[in-house]
Amino acid sequence: MFWLITFIIIVGGLTRLTDSGLSITEWQLFTGILPPFNETQWLQILEAVEMEMEPYKRLGVAANVDFYAGVIYYLLNIPHEFFVPIFAIGRIPGWIVSVIEQYTNNILIRPLLDYNGPEALKYIPIDKR
Repeated sequence: MFWLITFIIIVGGLTRLTDSGLSITEWQLFTGILPPFNETQWLQILEAVEMEMEPYKRLGVAANVDFYAGVIYYLLNIPHEFFVPIFAIGRIPGWIVSVIEQYTNNILIRPLLDYNGPEALKYIPIDKR
């Protein structure tokens, strides 16, 4: 377990240091997208996104603290490169405890799933599909 966690931290660190991750680490002027310049612009954007997400709240999809965290980091002048590590650091203990729990109980914990597709379908061999 120790080696797995160490490996994950090393790979994550190298990904960050080499800028090969998937997160945006700087604003590109030629793409035509500039970040908001003040709190008022950020607030307008956040309110617009929340309004667009309103229909999804009944499905359990709503803005959480992480939705606002990026803006707060930006307004605090925290470099973009640290956004994902800050996000991950707060979750690593929970992830580790989940993995330990799964190993301890010899069970793979999966999110609840409600299948709503057709039932009792006839099996078709792979060579006839």
